[in-house]
Amino acid sequence: MNIGRTAAELVRRHTAAQPRLFTEPFLNASIEDAWAVQHAYAELRLDHGESLIGFKVGCTSAQTQTQLGIEHPVYGHLFASHRSYSPQNVALADFDGLAVEGELAVELNCELQDLQLSDRGLRQAIHRVFPVIELHHAGTGSNQVRTAPVLIGNNAIHAGFIQQSLG
Repeated sequence: MNIGRTAAELVRRHTAAQPRLFTEPFLNASIEDAWAVQHAYAELRLDHGESLIGFKVGCTSAQTQTQLGIEHPVYGHLFASHRSYSPQNVALADFDGLAVEGELAVELNCELQDLQLSDRGLRQAIHRVFPVIELHHAGTGSNQVRTAPVLIGNNAIHAGFIQQSLG
């Protein structure tokens, strides 16, 4: 697998607003290659002037991990361009098999590596918790997410989130 070329194609698809999961390069890829693509994709987006605002965590249940053949949750990068504020209309054409999930977002006061990861330290790190609606590219037809490398390589299939307007 060519990590750089695959990451560049993911960025191109995002920039061109072509909502299709990129499954082909991940069909025989290792999980390590999928993580490398996701990180290269994030670096390219940062290089293009995007702002990283956080991370999403997924696959936290044992059942989902078993289905995907992994033993850990996954994460994806959240960019400012992923965020919308309510009320927000969502066009199905902007997604490849739109999946919607109600989630809780956690805004932190500081980087977690700056803390001792005690219960008290974690509580002190939380600035606020608020609801969001997460949007995913779940894929359609034969282009559905079926493996951990497809999920991870496609930035944890994250397509955006909607949060309540702040003002």
